[in-house]
Amino acid sequence: MKNVSDFWFLVSGGGTGRGAVFPQKRARETSTRNVGQKPAPETSPRNVPRWIAAVRVLVATAVAFACGSTPYIAPGQTGPGSYYGTAPGADMSPALERVFGSVHQIEFAADYVTYEFDERSGVTEGDIAVGGFEARADTSFSETVTKAGTATVITRSGNRLTLLTVSHVVHFPEIRFRYYDERPARAVNVADPRRRVASASVRTAERGRLMPRSGPIPFHVRARDDHHDLALLRLDLPSQAEAERFPALALATGDARRLSWGSFLYALGHPRGYAMVTRAIVSSPDWDGRGAFITDGIWNEGMSGGLILAMRGETGALELVGLARASAAERVIRILPDTTGITPGSPAMRYDGPLFVETGLRAQYGIALPVTMTTITEFLRQHGVTLRRD
Repeated sequence: MKNVSDFWFLVSGGGTGRGAVFPQKRARETSTRNVGQKPAPETSPRNVPRWIAAVRVLVATAVAFACGSTPYIAPGQTGPGSYYGTAPGADMSPALERVFGSVHQIEFAADYVTYEFDERSGVTEGDIAVGGFEARADTSFSETVTKAGTATVITRSGNRLTLLTVSHVVHFPEIRFRYYDERPARAVNVADPRRRVASASVRTAERGRLMPRSGPIPFHVRARDDHHDLALLRLDLPSQAEAERFPALALATGDARRLSWGSFLYALGHPRGYAMVTRAIVSSPDWDGRGAFITDGIWNEGMSGGLILAMRGETGALELVGLARASAAERVIRILPDTTGITPGSPAMRYDGPLFVETGLRAQYGIALPVTMTTITEFLRQHGVTLRRD
């Protein structure tokens, strides 16, 4: 039986953020009118020349149009370093297109040999750890599982490229288990040598590919930080001329601690293999004092590793403030049949075969938890990488 992998992961153990308390910044009131103030006496129209009245109408109309297209800057974040609080009025297409020149789809695959055990054989997790379990398997087969994500070229030296992405896209576990019995949810991730194993999939190889339009190019994982969910990839091209087709990101790094409630964000990536730009709104800004924030972004598979950009209030320039990571999730338990011999389109039939229990994560869309720029900067500094500035 082939196991359908669930690539969503639970962030920080809980993932949903329920019960968490996020400190709120006190926003300054931005009222421009005193409600209790009496209106100033109007000048009699008879005392105002017609040409002055016409000029007043034109000026009022011009001000109305100007105010309608002026971006709003979130209260309490005015001045240098502030970010737009609404969608920009200017056309951002050229700037976003330039950034997308450095943003690419990636695929990562792992080869597994899966061993299936009859329940009566009594094979446990402890037996797998000791080794020699292969001879006790009823059946075995090979399979390849894949993930998709987004990575960005951040440096180029000669014919070598360095790309930034998230760790969970470029990593598979060494062994994957399915069990006949299931423990309570709190013990799902706790190793138990007595648990009866339905199948054990042993990883035999891993490989990654960049997926430009010209065709796939293999890459290697240079560094990985599973705790902070970040990874650096290395890609060697045949020549410097080939490498020049992949420009490094030329974008200023922002400060996610300057984001406010309602700050407007762009997200760029390759969900389901499509090059896409979408938008998101910030909630709970800087709730941990290190620039962590939540967005309402809806990330489909393949968006992980995509860029999250904000716009400077005083210049309108795009700045990198984070990477798309995952949605919040909750753990679920699934009961699956043995699909051996069952193909799509098979007629309905009674099933009397064995049932398997697996645990997985169900995404809660609209609650997205990015990797912030503070964490990214520390990770890059640790590995001696400096982002190019525009």
